[in-house]
Amino acid sequence: MDKKLRLCFSVYAILVWQLSCFCFDFNQRIFHASLLSKAGDAPSFTKLILSTVPSLIGNKEKNKNLSTSLKSKNSNPSPEICFDGGCTNSEGVTQEENSSPLADNSTKQFGFSYHEKLSVTERLEGWTGPTVWSEFQGLAAETGGINLGQGYPNWEPPDFVVAAAKRAVSEGFHQYTRTSGHPQLVEHLAQRYSRHLGRTIDPFNEIAITIGASQALFVAFQAILQPGDEVVLLEPFFDLYIGQIRLARAIPKFVPLKPQNGRWEFDADVLRAAVTEKTRAIVINTPHNPTGKVFSIEELQAIADIVRAHPRAVVISDEVYKYIVHAEPGDGIEGAHPAGHTHFANLPGMWDRTITVSSAGKSFSVTGWGIGWVVCPAHFTKEIQLMLPYMQFCASTPMQEAMVHVLQQADEPYKGFESYYHWMRHEYSDKKKLMEAGLRGAGIIPMEAQGGFFLIGETTAIDVPKVYLEKGTPAMPEMTRDWAFCRWMALEHGVIAIPTSPFFSKPNRYLAGNYVRFAFCKKDETITEACQKMKIMAAENLRTVYH
Repeated sequence: MDKKLRLCFSVYAILVWQLSCFCFDFNQRIFHASLLSKAGDAPSFTKLILSTVPSLIGNKEKNKNLSTSLKSKNSNPSPEICFDGGCTNSEGVTQEENSSPLADNSTKQFGFSYHEKLSVTERLEGWTGPTVWSEFQGLAAETGGINLGQGYPNWEPPDFVVAAAKRAVSEGFHQYTRTSGHPQLVEHLAQRYSRHLGRTIDPFNEIAITIGASQALFVAFQAILQPGDEVVLLEPFFDLYIGQIRLARAIPKFVPLKPQNGRWEFDADVLRAAVTEKTRAIVINTPHNPTGKVFSIEELQAIADIVRAHPRAVVISDEVYKYIVHAEPGDGIEGAHPAGHTHFANLPGMWDRTITVSSAGKSFSVTGWGIGWVVCPAHFTKEIQLMLPYMQFCASTPMQEAMVHVLQQADEPYKGFESYYHWMRHEYSDKKKLMEAGLRGAGIIPMEAQGGFFLIGETTAIDVPKVYLEKGTPAMPEMTRDWAFCRWMALEHGVIAIPTSPFFSKPNRYLAGNYVRFAFCKKDETITEACQKMKIMAAENLRTVYH
């Protein structure tokens, strides 16, 4: 009798839980739809309400499966309860987990158990403590030097951007909005990406708004990765990736871009060899940080061919610099695509295999607003949207509302140019030329960069004082030449740049030794002053081979 009572109580508890989930979801949709109704957006109001019906039907179907499962005879003293695609016994251990080969072999294969609860420190595997950012931020504060290190502009955003923020605040957008994205913003992004990708994007099921691109990347990794999965990174890579991959208990693998003849060369055969049946994701960043490389259409098609050969592989396409392209190599059709940029998801067959990540911070000089997004098929977005309420209720409502108006205004003529985007590309192209000339004048050879606002300089011609080469720091105990160069330049010459070794894996760190990253998202006078200081530095330390 006790056993039957426990079983009935379990069924009752699950049914109550599912009903509460449905009610919460329905209330959320009513709230979000009311915002649309107030804004006069009746079609979107109707769509949100109607989208609740499949959820209710789905829950009924789950309840039917639950009842069927519980009615089946089971001699196990711990009864099975099945819902949401998995079964658990009364002790909370899923049968699927118990039978998983990964559960049996993960400790031997990956150094941790599938069920082992590792701390954040353990999962980051040594990527804790002082970093390149903490060290060189500290040096910038200590020296008061000119900061060409971090990628944020040292000017105010355009007037129309500031005006949009003031308007959003003054018009009362102060409370929570829809967790997966302010309705007006996702509607506008859906219109833009429908043009970019040549397909109709569903604003509520194929877009999610995040707190910047950093969170977009995080939820993308968490949504698709399982412990032991492999993620392929093209290096040098933005160092945020590796920490997020390890937090998901996945394994990064590295494919280096090789510096050759002043360019960063991609070898598709090396990538092909690195991708296996364990590969769950390939991360593509174009325009690329830190190199400024814009991957050609031929290179992206080669990556797509590799993805097609591995049905489990997904591409995470980081496109935060897509509007800052200096060269226009491919399919840049203004009004359809950002000029010179190729959306990986737009390649044949790649929409279903791609999570596109982007943000507003780089394009509009508002890196502190924290408005990012993912655009991807519903089977990915569903998982991402499920995660977001457990991280925050929503990204900033006034900033999302402001971004709607910013994106609309950016398409209008601006300062004598066809649009804000045309003006911005022109400005950054001029700044890149100014930085390139200044680096050459200081004996530093700029590597070719087609996009973004970073340049990597090759510093072989300059001697680094021995004292800097011999002494490590907490962030780099085994000193590398690029790191020593940047410390010397900061402490003795008042210019902050970033060494490239943190953007490489340890086995390939030797590739970074002569390369330093400079940010040119700075005022012209800032760039000119920094280059003058570097010219004085080089005059005292150039090797005779350079002359």
